[in-house]
Amino acid sequence: MPAPSSAFLAQGTLLQFADSSPNQTISEVRSMRGPTLRRDTIDVTNHDSTSAYREFINGLKDAGSITFDINYLPTDGTHNAATGLLGEYDNGTTRAYALVFSDPSTTSWTFNGVVIGFEVAAAIDEVLISSIELKISGAPTLV
Repeated sequence: MPAPSSAFLAQGTLLQFADSSPNQTISEVRSMRGPTLRRDTIDVTNHDSTSAYREFINGLKDAGSITFDINYLPTDGTHNAATGLLGEYDNGTTRAYALVFSDPSTTSWTFNGVVIGFEVAAAIDEVLISSIELKISGAPTLV
């Protein structure tokens, strides 16, 4: 008999504003993707390269973005234009965030980020939804 999987259900993962105590959980998050960690490469191919293949070294790291959908509640304090995500977009504010996973250890990524996208969708047979892109600034920390 194979060993049971160590996988865990993603439901219960939280995205939070992490600049207050306690952290404030962003309401009604439906799904999330990211961070999208990437590293640039620098082409160092030269006339002494003998293999006829390009040669690269590592460049700068980019923590990328987190994209997520919410059930958009225009007056909710974590969504609105005064204190929420729409306000973060309007102001261009860099803010501390935490992505808290639902694993037994509640592993989390903490990072600074800026809201760079805020799209609302209002399909006739759906709830009001907003898709948000949060660009990570600097190095995220896995704790």
